[in-house]
Amino acid sequence: MILRNKQIANMWKNILIKGLPSYKVTNHTGSLTIYSNGQIYSYRLLIGEVIDGIHTLYNHTSKGGSYHSHTTSCHVGFFKPHSIKLVSYNV
Repeated sequence: MILRNKQIANMWKNILIKGLPSYKVTNHTGSLTIYSNGQIYSYRLLIGEVIDGIHTLYNHTSKGGSYHSHTTSCHVGFFKPHSIKLVSYNV
């Protein structure tokens, strides 16, 4: 299934891990992927997951201390409003 980035972010916000059939959803370029287990990837980099019901986002941005690319930073931005825990890499 192919969706827009904001649609994928909304899907993650509403994800409940238990009892879901296995699925994978990507955006039109394949650069953003969400799995039914709650994991989100920007390209091949894990940027978010649901751990014990907590929507955890890894702040792979320049302000978060783990910049990878402009696109990945944008992907993280789509999910920030839906995350409960934001993990930054600043020392």
